[in-house]
Amino acid sequence: MRNVFKIAAVSLAFGTMMTIGAPAVKACPDPPVQIDINYYDANKCWQGEHLVDCFCGATNYGTTSGAMYKHLENWDCEGTGSSDIWYQWSGTQWVPISGDPGVGNC
Repeated sequence: MRNVFKIAAVSLAFGTMMTIGAPAVKACPDPPVQIDINYYDANKCWQGEHLVDCFCGATNYGTTSGAMYKHLENWDCEGTGSSDIWYQWSGTQWVPISGDPGVGNC
């Protein structure tokens, strides 16, 4: 009987640790937003994309490794607004830049 109690106590402790340590579930934004991030190399040639659709489905294309520019666009899925921002990699973080740096002839 002592072994059954020990096993139950250890199982309860393990279950509690797993529940507390589990990552939080990300919810879709409300209202839903579609996000499209394109990544470009130093020559401003497209190299990858991260797309999140209106139903929170995420898809990746190409690669984001070594990107020097990123273009973030998002649209309200209800059709009420959008935004468009360019960033440049500073070596440590993405910094917003004014205007469009232009895309290379790749």
